[in-house]
Order: sequence, then C-alpha cells, then structure tokens
Amino acid sequence: MISDENNLKLVFKNKKKYSTNYIESNQIGLKSVQQMLKIHDGTFMIVDNEDNFTVTITIPLIK
Repeated sequence: MISDENNLKLVFKNKKKYSTNYIESNQIGLKSVQQMLKIHDGTFMIVDNEDNFTVTITIPLIK
C-alpha cells in the first residue's frame, strides 16, 4: 500500500501458476473492479508478463 496526500495506491503481484488443466477466463471479476473504480474516479492497471501478474489500483482520497 502506497499513499500520498491525494491517492491511495494498492499493488498486488502474483506469480503465475502453470497447469496442464488450463481453463480460459472471461475476466468478469477484473472488469467489475475496473467499472467500480471508474465510478469513483480511480484507476486500474494490469501488467501481465511471462511469470507474474500485477494489478495496481489507485483511489482518490476524499478531502
């Protein structure tokens, strides 16, 4: 968790688990989070590389 005077920033990083039983995702959960943050003027960033998956959520703080 990182915050400054104006924003709260949450960073979640996960190592990918590789499996032979791959099930494709529709990413409904990620899309829902993105829509909720948009309503509250927040941002949502996904970085998906070979080994890791990182999600960064930024939410403006109420003054």
